[in-house]
This record gives sequence, structure tokens and C-alpha cells, in this order.
Amino acid sequence: MPHRCGESIRRPLCSLWRASVPQIELTIRLSDSRPLEPAAWYLPGDAPFLWLEEIASWPIDHLAIRLIAIRDTDGTGIAGVIAVPATTTFAPSGHCIALGRLGENLYLPVDAELFPTPPQDEIQQLLSDDYIYAWLPGRGLTTAEPDEVLEIADLIALPDDAMIDWSQAVQGVAFPNRLLAILPDSPPSFEDIIGEGRNGIGERAGEIPQLPKSPHEPFSGVAGAALRAALMGVALPVLGVGKILSALGNMIPTGAMGGHGQPRRSAAGSVVGGESGLGRLANFANNLLQKVDKSLEAERHKEVGRLLHMLDSDPDQGLKFAIPLGGAQGAHRGLRAPGGQLHRRNVDFSLSRLGGGGPADIWDMSHDYQQELITKYRELAARETRLGRYRRAAYIYAELLGDLRSAASTLEQGRHFREAAVLYRDKIQDAQAAAGCLERGELWNEAIEAYRDLGRHEKVGDLLAHIDQPEAAAAAYHAAADELKGKQDLLGASRIYEQKLDDYRQALETLDGGWPNTPQAGRCVAASFEMRGRLAYHQDARQRAAELYADAEPLGMHADVASMLADVCDKYPDAQVQQESRKLSKNLIANRLRDASTSEADRLVSVLARLESNDRLLRRDGRRYVDSQRALEPKRPIAATPKDRMHVTKHVDLGLKGVWHSAVSVGDVIIAAGVMDGRIVFARCHQDGRVDRNRTPWPKISISSHARVVLHASQTGVRIFAIGEQSLPETTIFPSSIPSTSAITAGTPRGLDVVWGAALGKTGHTWAIANRDDPVLVCVDAKGAVVSTKSLLSAADAPWENVAHPVPIHAAGNEVVIAVADQLLRMKNGQVEVFEQLPSRVIGLGGGSPYAAPILTASMETGVAIIRLGMEGYTKTVFAELTTPRAWLNQGGFLIAADSSAVQSQSYKSLKKSNTQQLKVKGDKHDTGKPIAILPARHSSGFILVTETGVVSYYEIRS
Repeated sequence: MPHRCGESIRRPLCSLWRASVPQIELTIRLSDSRPLEPAAWYLPGDAPFLWLEEIASWPIDHLAIRLIAIRDTDGTGIAGVIAVPATTTFAPSGHCIALGRLGENLYLPVDAELFPTPPQDEIQQLLSDDYIYAWLPGRGLTTAEPDEVLEIADLIALPDDAMIDWSQAVQGVAFPNRLLAILPDSPPSFEDIIGEGRNGIGERAGEIPQLPKSPHEPFSGVAGAALRAALMGVALPVLGVGKILSALGNMIPTGAMGGHGQPRRSAAGSVVGGESGLGRLANFANNLLQKVDKSLEAERHKEVGRLLHMLDSDPDQGLKFAIPLGGAQGAHRGLRAPGGQLHRRNVDFSLSRLGGGGPADIWDMSHDYQQELITKYRELAARETRLGRYRRAAYIYAELLGDLRSAASTLEQGRHFREAAVLYRDKIQDAQAAAGCLERGELWNEAIEAYRDLGRHEKVGDLLAHIDQPEAAAAAYHAAADELKGKQDLLGASRIYEQKLDDYRQALETLDGGWPNTPQAGRCVAASFEMRGRLAYHQDARQRAAELYADAEPLGMHADVASMLADVCDKYPDAQVQQESRKLSKNLIANRLRDASTSEADRLVSVLARLESNDRLLRRDGRRYVDSQRALEPKRPIAATPKDRMHVTKHVDLGLKGVWHSAVSVGDVIIAAGVMDGRIVFARCHQDGRVDRNRTPWPKISISSHARVVLHASQTGVRIFAIGEQSLPETTIFPSSIPSTSAITAGTPRGLDVVWGAALGKTGHTWAIANRDDPVLVCVDAKGAVVSTKSLLSAADAPWENVAHPVPIHAAGNEVVIAVADQLLRMKNGQVEVFEQLPSRVIGLGGGSPYAAPILTASMETGVAIIRLGMEGYTKTVFAELTTPRAWLNQGGFLIAADSSAVQSQSYKSLKKSNTQQLKVKGDKHDTGKPIAILPARHSSGFILVTETGVVSYYEIRS
């Protein structure tokens, strides 16, 4: 059994400590610095079944958990157990106490620290490697040898069933049909929840004792208390006199009054004509009211100071008196008499309080006080989340800060799924996020209804199939397929028929129906042969190839059909189908080549070369024939490309000129987004030059024509942000090219609403500026759950009034960099600082590949700045002749920048030269428009330039 070692450690220390202090007594105390990362949890109590019940809720490998028993104070019983899991990427219940780890084998509360704090190597010398140590307040230091560490199996034993009588079972009630779900007869609406919360409105909870005094508070003695009581005692009678005077104002002689109701005075300052008794009473009341206002303002400032002090010293008590700044202060019923004292509040999140309450006393605080409270509230919300008190964190977000989306995300992390869903649906007006929340909470029937209201038929079918309702699921899948066919997405409809309904014939009929008069004609043909090959429908495949051959002549699509048959020859798994397709394709080429135009002949000869890849003479003769045909056409001069300039290999036009805002690479394709007629549009550009467009991904959502769109590529799709506009629910923007491939989705992470700038981190986290007037940095994980928030306005003195739009932001490793005008802000370990000032305003931030050195590129109104993170002062400005450029550092070590008239590049190695004016810059002119993105190409020496006109240019950099 682990044994206790007392409350402190006394042991000689080495190095410099030994010289000055022979012995040091170590204790633990509450830490003022950043909390430790959780590495274990303490489960109080002496009941193993409660420990097991808690551990069973953890979504991890339970067999890998190690347990250390903690004795009580007298050493005779068990006070609790420490559970050390293999991974800590989960959130236990609020009954557990999070423990951090110092060194290799010392565990203590995450908000504790050793005092005095020894160096890290000294800690290892104090503790033996043969033991595991746990230090808990009130329990002392517990040590455990390796053979005293328990496993889950050690807590479980078979019961002694010798005395159990198994003959007392009572037959249960049998239902005639299988029970699918238990639902309330009348599900409560949000209004019902609000109505229940309003019971007892008008009942005062009672005045609270005064907040503890802050250390430097004036008027804190008996005289000060007497003065405050006297001033507040006179306030209410004077307020009543003020109302009377307002009603009798017209009775005061106007001749004796000057402007604004003041007595008219002579040049010497004396009152002209004297004052009536009523006038003197009015002046007396006005003067007294001004004194009361000043005293009330001072009283409130003092109370806010006390609140800030309590939030620092005792946050649990301070939250009970916290002042709402963004949420509940707008939901009240009238105004109450003004006062200077804060009252106790319920610190658990409640939907009812979001719907309104009793009368409110509005406090007019200074901007500095508001920023101090906002910063402190967000720090406390993060603290409550770390401690597993999700309802309290949601209370801070929703009722104190008015950040409803963070509140909903926090409730969801705490598994309060139904309340989070109501908040998403009724307060945030995000039905998509509400449905997803219900699904993640396994509230299947409610999630099904939510998705049905959204028209998500395929998702409805998936959930119905999950709860074993195949007939209803099939109906939903058919509805989804019909909807896709109505949108001419035959590939998507075929996927549903094949994968969800197992109706292969219907899937093939849908694909065959896509030829030749739909936008997906070619891909439908390829997908149909791919499916026939998987299902071994070889005879059907030969028949389909013959049908295509017959269609070529009447449709005038000889080259297209020949190419599709050549694809069948290359990819189909059956040899007979391959031979038949080769024969049909060669016949088409032979019959058409003599009458084909030069461009068509070029395509036919290319197909022939694929079919006869080993016949070098046939390929040579085919190229000679095409060259002879081309020689008969008028010749155009071809400008030679200088060796020391960049070379454009090809251009692709996305169409919809002038609408494009942003572009990213997703696998082998480029996804571009823009705004047209108040709607977001997308384009997908393939490597072979094919372009797909989607003009109605969100047909019911309109945005301002001046809004900017920002894209970021993730592993699961595209994250899109309409700057300053509402969030966009995730949807499929492009279906799969063939049924076996994945579709491309786009949407805003559910933990974010209106954003002004966003960046994607290495681990899939998204960092976003959530409010431009009072900027808040919000971090959400790959699933959209809010991880942290940080108020920026009070964190650093920066000129936010001159910030670019969208706000430039970049995530590099464990740092987040934000550009505000010409200043660069860095957030690291929760702290924000200004670390660099550049020559002009920054309009964009970027960097190299995710695994390159920490190098930052800052695009300015003129030129580009290169910053080496971690090496303050290492900043160079290049490309000074470019105006509002885009910049990017590729994996080949080239820095590329482009504006609306030129594109330039230079090797990053050359930036190490001291004189940047002597750097050799490679460049080229272009007239394709203002760049929106510079993207990686297949080769490290190349890149892709995308402009707002929709031109995609592929470049190679020649050395």
C-alpha cells in the first residue's frame, strides 16, 4: 500500500543552493503562473464502484489506466485513488481533480506549484526513480512502489453467490412490437423552458453582504461607511423632489431663468431679479442630485474594483457577483432603482435567464473597466473548462460575455447536448449546428427530426439505418437520390443507390442516363464502367462500349468516345472487355482521322499512342501527320522565354470573371470561392484543365456583395469564412468524381460565428478573430469545439482602428501572429505582445510549408517583409516595387510575390545577404488581374497563381 511522507520535503540540494541554503523545505501552494497540463486525475472517496463508474465514462483504453490509492489522514482507510491514463485527450466529470506532472514521476494539482521553486534537474535529484509520487493538499506526499500500482482488474472480483436465491425473478411485461424509442408526448419548446424559468419573478433573493474590500480602496473606514450611508439615504428623497420639480417646471418665472433652466445672472455673477422660493429649491435639488450622481458613480467604481480583486483572489466567490457585459444585461423587464452594490447571481448556466428576467440596474462603466472584466471573464471561462465545470463556463460565456456560440460549444463538451442544441437552434439560429449536436449526443430521434427539417435526406436515412428502421431509411435515401437527380448530380444519386440502397441496376441506369447531355457526362461514363468492373458485369460492359461507339458519329464526338474507350482499355479488369474497347477505339480513329481538324487530329493521335504504347513507329507517324496538318495553318510568332525568367506552362480559365476572392489546393485540385449576386460560388480546377462550378451551395443564405471570402484547406474539406457575415453550415460543394472517391465539403466550424480573420494551425485547430470592435481570439478544434478565447484589445496596445480587412492572422507552431496596421502581435502561452513593427501597413500574413523553418511572410501595402520567428530583429523587406502583393514561400526555397501587374521570385538563401538591393530577382509581367492566392505545384520549383479574374496560371522557375 502506498505510504505518506508528510506535508513537505527536507533534503540537501546541490549546486548553488547548497552554498547559500544548506536545507530547503519544499511545500506546495496555489500557482500564479500557467496551470500544468493534465496528466492524471484524483477520484475522491473510498467506494471503488464509484471510481469504476467514473472511469467507465472515459472514452479511452481502460486497460492502460494505472491506479494509485491515497490513504486518509489517519492512515487507516482510503481517501481516494489517482488514475493515470495513457492519453489525456478527454474531459472527465467535475468530480475529478486534474493533476499535472513534474519531472517523470511527481503528480500534483494542475493549479499548484512547488515552493520555493527548484530547477527541473533538482526535482529529479530529490525524487527516486524507483517510486511514483503524488502530492495532494491535506493528504501530504504519497509514494508508491511499482508493485503497488494497481490496474482496473484489481478493483473487480467475482461475488460470492453461495447465498443468492435466483428463484425470485418475476416475469416482465412483453410488448407486441420491438421498442424503438421513448419520446415525450409533448416535447418541451424553448418557450416552455423559459416559462418554467420565470416562475418566482419578483421575489428578491436577498441582499448579499458587501464584497470584500480591495487592498487600496479609499474611504474604507468607519467615517467612509457613515458618509456613504448619508449620501445614499438622501438619494431617494431627492429623486422624488426631482420628479416634482419636473412637473412644476413651467411654474418657475421664465424672466428669472437663463438658458438651460439656470438662473439669469449679471456680468458680475449675481442673480438678476433674485430667486423665487421654488427656483431656490430647484437649484438646491439640482446641486444635490449632481453630488448624489458623483457619489453613486464612485460607489460603483469601488464595487467594480472589489469585484476585480475578488475574481483574482477567490474566483469562485467573485463569479457570484459578476456584472454581465454582453448577454443578460439586455434581457430584463424595465429598470430598478439605481444602486451601488452588486448582488448574488446563480453561476450555473440556465436557458431561462437568456429569455429575460426582472428589472435591471444599468451601470455605466468606463472602457478600461469593461476591458479588464472581459479579459478576466475569458480567463475564468477557460479555467472552468479545464476543471470540467462546463455549465459554469457556459454561464460566463453566455450571460457575462454574450458569447452564445462559445457557450453552446462548451455545453456540448460537457455532454449537455440538449441544452446546447436549444441554444444553437433558438438563440444562435444555427439549425445545422443544433442537428449535429443532437447527433453527437446520440439523441437519435430528435436529430432525425432536426435533419429532416433541414432537408438532409441522406443524413436522415443514415440515422434511421443506425437505429434499425430500414424501411424509413430507404424512403429517406430515395428522397435524397431524387433531390440529387433534380440538381443533375447523377454521380451522387448513383452513389446512394449503390452504397445505401444496394440497388446496383438503378445506380447503373442513373449513370448511363448522364450520357451525353449532362455536365457530368464523361465522369458518368467512367463511373459506370468502374462499377461494372467491380460487380463483374462484363457482358454488360461490352454492350455499353458498343453503344458508345454507335453514338460517336451522330453526336460528332469521335475524339471524346475514343478517349473514353481507351480509358476502359487501360482500367477495366476483364481482358475481353479491354480488347473490345481497344478495337472500337482504333476503328473510330481510323475512320475519322482523315476528316478531322488539326486540334481533333491531335487528340485522336494522342489516344492512338495510348492504345499502342509499344509501337514507336506508329506514334512517330501520327505526330508527323499532325505536324503536317499544322504546317498548313497560318503561323504565329512565338516569343522566346529568357533563361533567367519564370516560365508559364499553361493557363486555365475558371469563368465568372471578377468574382473570385480566395483559392486553396485540395489534393490534386484547386478550389476557388467568390461572391456573385449576393451568393457564394465555387469552382474546382483539375490538373487536366477541367473546371466545375457550383453557384448555389447555400441557396437560402445571402451575403453582402462587398463581403470578402477566405478559404482554408483541411483534411476533411474546405473551411470557409465570409468576413463579417454569418457562419456557413457544412455542405457538399462538389460530389465525388466517381462513387468510390470522397466528395468535397465546405463550411464554417460550428464554434465560430461572425469572424474578421482566420488561420489554420498544424493540428487542425482554427484560430479566428471573432469581433473587430472588441477583438477576441477564438480557437476551435478540428470538430469545431471551442478550445479557448482571448480578449486582445486590453492585451496589447495596438492601433486596431487601422487594421486590414480581413484581419491578417497566421498560426505557426505554438504561436499565433496577428497584424494590426504596421505592428505584429504574437500570442504564445496565453500571453500577447507586440514583437515587430514594419515599414507599412500589413494586409496579409503567410508562411512556408507546415514543416519548414518558422519563417513568416508579411505582405504590406508596399513590398513584402520576411520575419524569422524566434529571432527578433531578423526582418528584411523585399519586392519594394510591388503594391499590395500576395506572397508565399514554397518548399523549394523560393519566395514568390505577385501584384496586379507582375510576379517575382527569389531564392530564400539569397536573403541572407546583408544588402537586399543587390539580390537578383526573377520576374515576369502578367495581365491576368489581382492575385488572390499563390499555391503549390507538383514540383518544388513551380507554383500556381490564381487571380480575381478567374485565371489559373501554372509557373516554373528556371534557374
